[in-house]
Order: sequence, then structure tokens, then C-alpha cells
Amino acid sequence: MDKPRLEIVYVDPADLRPNGWNPNRMTDAMLNRLRAEIWRVGYVDPIIALRDGRIIDGEHRWKIALDRKEKVPVVYLDIPEEIAKTLTVNLDAIHGDHDPALLMELIESIGFTEPEVESVFGMKPRDLEDLRRAVEPVGQETQAPKGHTCPRCNHQW
Repeated sequence: MDKPRLEIVYVDPADLRPNGWNPNRMTDAMLNRLRAEIWRVGYVDPIIALRDGRIIDGEHRWKIALDRKEKVPVVYLDIPEEIAKTLTVNLDAIHGDHDPALLMELIESIGFTEPEVESVFGMKPRDLEDLRRAVEPVGQETQAPKGHTCPRCNHQW
């Protein structure tokens, strides 16, 4: 199979549709964060679709585009359905995890206030404090309690 040559086109979301096999689900909170990011910076990740309009990746972005009644960036692929199905799963699953120390360094470098961290990253003040404790060197303060999950990347500590 030749590698596809990618071209982004802007289409009416009514020309797209769910694929019927997507196992990915988002909580209302996650969908609201995605919606907020799209309102804040726009669509930075195109929807991936088959030529017949079935969405391979980006069904949640598509739903938001329907609500906003605006065109959405799409990359169409000419690939077999079995490859499309594997992409649906793998594009959702392969994202990696945030390193807590690097995440804390990044957040601090931006200079956000706690309300801004909550608004942009979805991290409550307690989550931020737990992250700070998790990256402190052993011997200083106690380590963060186990059982916390980053709302952005699902990293657990």
C-alpha cells in the first residue's frame, strides 16, 4: 500500500458521518474541554475520513463543528476499511503520557494563575498541588497520594 499524500480540505460537517465502529467515548467534561479549546484556538487537528465521508478519527471534533455550523478541516484517505478500523483505534490510543516533572515545568513556565490552569488544562487546585508534591525530590514533603489522574492525558500518579 502506498503512503497517502495528505491534503487538508475544509468541508461542511454535514458531508461527514460517524463510522459505526468507533469505540472511543468522551465524558461530558472532556467534550467540554475540547469544545473550549476549539473556541480558544480553532481546529488544529483535522478530521480523518474515508472518501465516502465516514470519520476515521475526529468524531468529537465533528460533533462540535455541527453545533458551530462551520466548515471543518478534513484529510480524506483512500484506504481499505480494515485499515480505517485499525486507525480509529490506534489514533485514539497512541498519545503517550505526560512526565509529571516536565508537565509542572511547562505549566510554571506559562505563568498561569490557578484559575487559568483549571480553565485551560482542566486541573483543579488540588490536582495542581498533587502534581507539585509528585515532582518534589524524595525526602522533601510527602509524595503525592496515589490514585490521581491528570484530566488532560489520563496520566496516573
